[in-house]
Amino acid sequence: MGINLRAAEREASLTRASLWRELRRAIAEMLGMFVLPTLLVVGVVELAAWRLGVTWTPKQTADALLASDKAIFLTDPTQHFLVKEEMVDRLRPEILVAGTSRVSQFRSAMFRPYGFYNIANSVVIWKQFTNTLERLPAGYHPRVMIFTLDYFMFFHQLVDDMPWVLFHVSPLEAHLSGIKLMVETALRRDPRVLFSPARDPLNGGPAIGLPAVLGGGGFRRDGSAQYGFLFREGYPYSEVSLSAPLLGQLPLYFAEDFDADQKQAFEEFVRKAHDLGIELVGVTVPVWAGVVANADREARMEAWRKFDSPAFALYLKSLNVHYENCLRLPSYYADRRYYIDSFHPTEPAILACMIKMFENPDIRALFPAIALEPLRAKLAQDAAQADHIDLYRFED
Repeated sequence: MGINLRAAEREASLTRASLWRELRRAIAEMLGMFVLPTLLVVGVVELAAWRLGVTWTPKQTADALLASDKAIFLTDPTQHFLVKEEMVDRLRPEILVAGTSRVSQFRSAMFRPYGFYNIANSVVIWKQFTNTLERLPAGYHPRVMIFTLDYFMFFHQLVDDMPWVLFHVSPLEAHLSGIKLMVETALRRDPRVLFSPARDPLNGGPAIGLPAVLGGGGFRRDGSAQYGFLFREGYPYSEVSLSAPLLGQLPLYFAEDFDADQKQAFEEFVRKAHDLGIELVGVTVPVWAGVVANADREARMEAWRKFDSPAFALYLKSLNVHYENCLRLPSYYADRRYYIDSFHPTEPAILACMIKMFENPDIRALFPAIALEPLRAKLAQDAAQADHIDLYRFED
């Protein structure tokens, strides 16, 4: 009886040992077949994302921008503000340009010798402008803020139509969003994008972020935007395509008058800026002439006519806001060579608008160290260019 029991125990022990061996073998096979390859793929994607700057923090992106005068960045759009906020903290510019992508072509070289930075594409609605002032680094504010002043900014629909501008994601969310973009791009286009050089395909400088690496578009060290292949292909655009935007939707809403809440939010921004001692200069840059003509004729856009009127300029003056209206800029607003799309004038047109702005004595007095003749000479160089998109390129 005792011998049989011991034999049964040995057999059970051998069975358990055999089961453990089988289990370890199965686990090893699973690791070899699934887990390790998955970790390898994840590692390759993470390494590629890091190498291309897709998962960099705002501080790391700012370091790279300051290290090279030819660097550009274009990453998760919800992170643009955080990168530009970091750059403002580093540079503490005397002149700050703020607003939509319509003012993204204002360049630091235009404002020599003043310190300058452009946070365009980061703030769109008036509450964001106020929030930007509240988030300025301790002990700093710009002496002058030049800001987008456009018709569509006075309507509540803008908040609904551009929800992505209303939030900033966490570092983890930004990281995962970057990885998702890497994987989607590799699957949709070509896995070789994971091994693309981290270089701007247009100008050869460092490129941070997959859109910058693949498309050549992004923000320069001064915060201005370099237009990539997406916009350059097909340039110059036909008058028909430039006139295509439909009225009654972003950015040309039907309205009798401005929304009272957005007008109030604008005035709160103005008060906050003045409380900080900031001089405000609003600017309306050109819109393609065909779009302007369509809006002029539209009976349901009475608010458009109020915006583009002497009465609106007087309203701004009553708030102590300097203003330059370049909507119908002579020699540029009706020339299709100076648009990358219907609402985005190119760099030479922006320089022409700036020169017009400086011909206003009140605005000119804010920039006494800027000489107009070098600006006019620079603009004259545009005539000899094959295209009319860029002018200063990477000049600081």
